[in-house]
Amino acid sequence: MDIMQKQNWFNVDEISDRIFMITEGDRYKSYLLLGEKRSLLIDCGLGVGDIKRLVKSMTDTDVEVALTHGHWDHIGGACYFGTVGIHPADKELAVRELHPKMQERAQKFLKDWSDQGYLFPPDFSTQDYKIRPCDISHDLNHSDNIDIGGVMITAYHTPGHSPGSISYLEEATGILFAGDAVKP
Repeated sequence: MDIMQKQNWFNVDEISDRIFMITEGDRYKSYLLLGEKRSLLIDCGLGVGDIKRLVKSMTDTDVEVALTHGHWDHIGGACYFGTVGIHPADKELAVRELHPKMQERAQKFLKDWSDQGYLFPPDFSTQDYKIRPCDISHDLNHSDNIDIGGVMITAYHTPGHSPGSISYLEEATGILFAGDAVKP
């Protein structure tokens, strides 16, 4: 499936025949795992581009979101999905209006991006942008299993970066999706 550059704002790289890395704004990573019953989107980036439209162009299945933690650069697009899970220790970060300091970090990203001469998606307004709270449909806890049909993911509570940081291990490949718990 050749889905590179599906939208100008996103880069999509195929990790395997059912795992894709979605990079938003040249830096912020989300991962789409395609299952037989449904698909799993790990993190939702900034919410600048239409990640839901991109994901829906990649799969016909329902999409569930699993957040690695509740920081602004991971929850930005979560408000557009109906099934969203996060560790209970970070739930409050995702469901309430972001602290002004976190909104400032999002605004700083916009300014830095623009100052570097990069463009935003054509339908995006920097003046209207803010990270929106999302509805959390369920908690994700240590050792929870997520079966999306032919793909089994296990959640591991990995506090440190945030109290509710959670990493997801795709059992068959051994790929660990750690959010910001591990930084290169």
